Amino acid sequence: MDHSDTLEQAAEFARSAFNLMEERGIAATPDNFAIWYLYFAGRDPKMNRSLDTLLKGDEAISMERSAEIHREFILGEGQNTVVHNTATEIKQELNEILKRLGTAGDDAAQYGRTLDTFSEQLAGAEESEAFGAVLSDIATATRAMERQNHDLEQQLESSSSEISRLREDLEDVRREAITDAMTGIFNRRFFDISLREEAVLAEESSENLCLLMIDIDKFKNFNDTYGHLIGDLILKLLANMLTDTIKGRDTASRYGGEEFAVILPETSLQNAVKVAETIRRRTKEKELKNRSTGEIMGRVTVSIGVGCYLLGEDLSDFIARADAALYAAKHAGRDRVLTERQITANMADKS
Repeated sequence: MDHSDTLEQAAEFARSAFNLMEERGIAATPDNFAIWYLYFAGRDPKMNRSLDTLLKGDEAISMERSAEIHREFILGEGQNTVVHNTATEIKQELNEILKRLGTAGDDAAQYGRTLDTFSEQLAGAEESEAFGAVLSDIATATRAMERQNHDLEQQLESSSSEISRLREDLEDVRREAITDAMTGIFNRRFFDISLREEAVLAEESSENLCLLMIDIDKFKNFNDTYGHLIGDLILKLLANMLTDTIKGRDTASRYGGEEFAVILPETSLQNAVKVAETIRRRTKEKELKNRSTGEIMGRVTVSIGVGCYLLGEDLSDFIARADAALYAAKHAGRDRVLTERQITANMADKS
């Protein structure tokens, strides 16, 4: 959370947040306060747009919905802390291994020097008793070295197991940090990372890079009519369908709320439209049916905007063009695909 607000600004944002939570019956938990403080601070336009949609409805904002918003827009800071702490534990364990190996090296060197001494003693031994004493000392030193090696082996085995566990924990945390908890596909954070990486590759290769912005039509109506469980099911169904449709380096992510995004590297605008139409058609073909009652709940449709990256442009402009095409598709009647070029052409015709 940004702490650059003045005391007066912070007090104003805090009062507004508490007043809104009280008016809408939202529990005044620290997580909920963080959401609405940032809402009034206005630092994340995408989050504010999602919250504005919620505020337009008359229904109460549940704890589940609040938790989802918190995970999506705010939780990353805490996840990064966990990743850092886990990585630090691994580093400490590796340092401990290096210390143990260093000690083992010192012990081995000392054992070598001891054997040299015994060799000299054997060369000078003239009586069997003296000879036997030296052999006894050699055996004692060798057994001690064996014990040290055995202890080292056990310590290294223990450290290896611990590092494996920490590495698995770190991988789990990283996976959670880039995965949308509701749908199981990539989240907004991973979308931002992937889009930057693909833009760099597009700059280097001069290849096409397209973006689909996808929004579920009249999603609020499904929630209001059938409840959030059905709404959540629709989100999961669309996420699974996107995953099944894309291929190669294509990346599907939940962008926020009922909006999804698909990054299409090395794809022309024409082919991106084909992908978008496939998504639109497959979505519409799925009929929602309540398995327990047999009730037909209708079909889900999506509106899709398609944008094509211009080499060297700011990524926010790229996203904005695809987003503008999406909202033009919704205003044109929903259940359709529009491209940024169609919008530009329509504006030219009107002028």
